[in-house]
Amino acid sequence: MIVDGDPSSLIRYAASLATLRFTVTAVQPLRPLQGALRMVKQRPSVMVIALDGDENLVDIRSLLRAGAETKFVFLIPSMPPKASLVRIADEFGATILAKHDAPLVLAATVVAMFARTTHGAA
Repeated sequence: MIVDGDPSSLIRYAASLATLRFTVTAVQPLRPLQGALRMVKQRPSVMVIALDGDENLVDIRSLLRAGAETKFVFLIPSMPPKASLVRIADEFGATILAKHDAPLVLAATVVAMFARTTHGAA
């Protein structure tokens, strides 16, 4: 599941994952984190959320707790990420990428996340 307020980015990321034969649900809410908080109840295996940088860290932590079985990738507008976001992502095993990275980077990251799970690697 990809949650992004920008329709062009949403399409690019969805297309990159669909070419790898992932079933992709694309959601375009006005506030991606709020949309993700609603959508995590569907228990997606992977959720990619484009952040705008103004999110509340309490909401991010709530999302990660609500999706205990979901793998999360946060796309942030600029690198490096804030230390507080890195700590939360590390605590829950989430991944942070730059939103301007090529869609191939996201696709490779998602494949690697599944490979770690299926092969038991750390």
